[in-house]
Amino acid sequence: MLHVNGHRFIKPWEPFAFDGLALDAEVHADRRGRTSNHHQRNVFLTRRTEDRQQAERNPQSPEVTRLSYLQFEGQRALFIGMSVNTGIRRAGIGKHLFDYFLQHIGEEEGIDFVGTGKLHKPGIALIARKSGLVPKSTDCIAEVMPPELALDPDVPLIRMLKHDIPDSEMKDRSCRSVFYETADPGLLQGVPVNPDRLIALHTGYRPPLDYCQIAARGF
Repeated sequence: MLHVNGHRFIKPWEPFAFDGLALDAEVHADRRGRTSNHHQRNVFLTRRTEDRQQAERNPQSPEVTRLSYLQFEGQRALFIGMSVNTGIRRAGIGKHLFDYFLQHIGEEEGIDFVGTGKLHKPGIALIARKSGLVPKSTDCIAEVMPPELALDPDVPLIRMLKHDIPDSEMKDRSCRSVFYETADPGLLQGVPVNPDRLIALHTGYRPPLDYCQIAARGF
């Protein structure tokens, strides 16, 4: 069992398995993320002693593999974020982690999934869209460019297509990491827009159907 700084252990989840990876999973309540009607929970996923030590010392580090959600009164859950250790990043892992989260919230915990908080990271917004979720707002639309066009492989490059929100709501970085870089429009002249990689940014996403129907469709 992890002894995570500022957290209280709740329960283990079954290990996460993907592409040869096997990660132990534990749900912890964040003592600092509690209000009168909800509390924050983090699912920490680790595979080595170093991973466990990092999670215990600095649970908010971007190098800690973590799924975060708010659990509200009445057994409702709002997904608020994900981070993946650079040592295990590979194509498709984010989508599989999100599927893993949905499965456990719905089938194992019996909690209604009501959507996401505001998503500022393009990769997570693309995962939400591919999972069948619908953006609450389309005031900011972007295209996630192919990874090979990005200067930094850990920082997604986007093409901004619509920007109808105040700059104060445009959150492209935190104190720990950069969420994305915006491409110079001139550099992408002649590059067609890929509709499969369009996302809404800086907004929450919601299920188009109730969670049970989504689960039945295999999302």
